Amino acid sequence: MDNKICVFSTDVKAFIDGKLILKEPPLKDIQILQRRKFVRVDTDIEVDCFLVGFQDRAIESDKRFPAVIKNISGGGVLLNTKLSIPKDTILLFELELEETLLLTVRVLRNEVDSDNSNNLGCEFIGITDEKRQKIIKYVNKLQFI
Repeated sequence: MDNKICVFSTDVKAFIDGKLILKEPPLKDIQILQRRKFVRVDTDIEVDCFLVGFQDRAIESDKRFPAVIKNISGGGVLLNTKLSIPKDTILLFELELEETLLLTVRVLRNEVDSDNSNNLGCEFIGITDEKRQKIIKYVNKLQFI
């Protein structure tokens, strides 16, 4: 089941054993604010990315390229770079939060931005729960700044 952040108005039906029982609102009255599984926030974090794979094939290279994390969530990042990187490319980069996190992402889409740079929609792969929780904590903190 996907999580969604929704807003609706309703009436309280009862309060039983410390639980609030709400009247179910009509579906037409529910406004979905967030369709993604994780909340996403805008950032402007510079990172160096390493190409480590493409379509399940490893790439042996020490070459890196600069990118900027334009937004981040517990599920992935939007990277902006001058390079056009194809879908299914695997990238590796370090993200400095309270500590340095080594993260691996898969490119899901590449869209050309108005300045002819490339916005890479990426999902985290092989991420531990501990690292994901650190990113979620960071995202939550940014929402209140």
